[in-house]
Amino acid sequence: MTTTNNNQTNNPDRPTVIDWDKYYQENDVENMPWFADHFDHDFDNTLSTLQLKNLTALDLGTGPGTQAIHLAKKGFRVTAVDISQAAIDSATLRAQQEGVEIHFEQDDVKESHITGSFEIIIDRGCFHSLRPEHRPLYAKMINDRLTDTGSLLLKCFSTKEPGTQGPNRLSEEMIREVFSPFLKDISIDDSEFRSKRATNPKALYCVMRK
Repeated sequence: MTTTNNNQTNNPDRPTVIDWDKYYQENDVENMPWFADHFDHDFDNTLSTLQLKNLTALDLGTGPGTQAIHLAKKGFRVTAVDISQAAIDSATLRAQQEGVEIHFEQDDVKESHITGSFEIIIDRGCFHSLRPEHRPLYAKMINDRLTDTGSLLLKCFSTKEPGTQGPNRLSEEMIREVFSPFLKDISIDDSEFRSKRATNPKALYCVMRK
């Protein structure tokens, strides 16, 4: 599967196409820049603060599946999707090894075929990979898949992160412009992506509802 590598759109000198299946087949997921074996601290804090538990959840751009696995361990009924079938296969195996049941499915958020509705949708690094023209499609998909009282927990690269390599940077204003036709933001806060990087990239963490 060869797809647009929107993680590199900030730098016009880098390739614009990547085969995500090949990438996941040829690289150890634990060495990927975005890999984290823990449940993201922002997600965890929100679930605890809002006392959200035992709900239906959708994990977008699940990659190695770690966030979906932690959600399942907390009692959530989880569906997890990724554009790469190789990533899905790897995440499925990881979930089996962890002894949790998750519905994994290959899906492209720009042309999503996921059905049903979810009380929680989480996104740790999927939205910021999209080209600007694809963001409204994503926002509509989120609106279509959230229940009337559902919440989107979104984490993306911030414009405060220096440089141009890696995913697209987003500001509070850019996020509100994309989602305001569908959702209202409860909070948009500065945060960071904690992983194996030497320096944690600056992020925005957003909680939004219909």
